[in-house]
Amino acid sequence: VLNATLFAFVIQLIPALIFAELMARETDDSLGAAEVLLSSAVIGILYAIFAGQPLVIMGITGPVAILLGTSHRLTETFDADYFPFFFWTCLWAGGMHVASSAVGLVDLVWKVTPFTSQIFELFIGISFIYLSCRDLIEPIYLNEWDVDPAERAGRYATLLLGMATCGISWTLHFAETWVLFTRQIRTVLGSYNTLIAVVLATALSYLPGVDMGTLERVDIVAPWDWRPTADRPWITNPTQGISAKGIFGAIIPGFMFFLLFIIDHNVSSILSQVPKYNLQKPPAYHWDFLVLGITFLPCALLGLPP
Repeated sequence: VLNATLFAFVIQLIPALIFAELMARETDDSLGAAEVLLSSAVIGILYAIFAGQPLVIMGITGPVAILLGTSHRLTETFDADYFPFFFWTCLWAGGMHVASSAVGLVDLVWKVTPFTSQIFELFIGISFIYLSCRDLIEPIYLNEWDVDPAERAGRYATLLLGMATCGISWTLHFAETWVLFTRQIRTVLGSYNTLIAVVLATALSYLPGVDMGTLERVDIVAPWDWRPTADRPWITNPTQGISAKGIFGAIIPGFMFFLLFIIDHNVSSILSQVPKYNLQKPPAYHWDFLVLGITFLPCALLGLPP
């Protein structure tokens, strides 16, 4: 249990911190590390306690971060403050989750074949590979010649560190097939390959000559007093700074969240409950989706990413 808990914590923490920076950029620093970590804790605990088959790890993903940026830009269209608008977005999305689970819409998951699940996994994998390559190659200034050499060196160092991280992680992924070390050591290396790769590449970046002062680093600051990232109270007032136009306009991003989650969450549920795992408890797709919808309520009140 301890090993599984630590593994789940690690594979959730690293993407959460990375997506926290992405959300901060997408939402003009309205959401950040404090909200991401608190959201992971609140949603994870609620889902673990009340879900019928709590095998899906709840956490922030890239599509969620992008949708949060879209909802932030919509506030200008509907002339509303962000957090009241975000409150109603979460409320509408949560209501759609509850309603769809009540009328049996989740039965559509039985239409999902193994081929559909594999295509979904392929899409997620390709999207992450594309974003990673784009963020590593695009800043190198390949078509610009009047760039400061130190800044260009920092971009190339970032590319090399990214390649090193990928190479170490990929190599350790197959550690259990090695003949070196004991079986326990090979299992640890294979299970925590991403964490080891990130730690080693980060340590490498601090070696003399690697960072010339221009190496861009993930800037994540979680306030010690656990204040929100933006200058606001934790509890959102849903009626201040928003009109009826904004309240009903929030249905648009709410519906987008609903479409994302009904596919993302239920496909993930299917993948975690395939027959090869020999689970003793039967699936609970309707109830689990209902619980997922209820978790939107604390997100709405506290201004946390769902």
